[in-house]
Amino acid sequence: MAITKTEVNQRTEVYVPMDATAGTDTNEGNPTLMVVTQITFDDSEDAELPAVSNHVTNLSRYDENGDPTVVTGQAKIVQDICAGIWVSKKAPKKDKE
Repeated sequence: MAITKTEVNQRTEVYVPMDATAGTDTNEGNPTLMVVTQITFDDSEDAELPAVSNHVTNLSRYDENGDPTVVTGQAKIVQDICAGIWVSKKAPKKDKE
């Protein structure tokens, strides 16, 4: 039988910005995430398996080049959280007179 790999998002933690006064164009002005994924390798015909490990990924809004962090490889729930917390701060709308 073939070895199978299963990934389960154990938890995702959101941390407040390191500097609430910093602009949203910086990592310091944006929330960060810690994603903990449990990875299991299994083969029903191998008595030494399953092998289970935890993988921790820390995500910031921008990568080392200043480009938006690509989260397409993350679980859908993580992508949704990123889309919700990494929104641009917009100036409040003025009332029409």
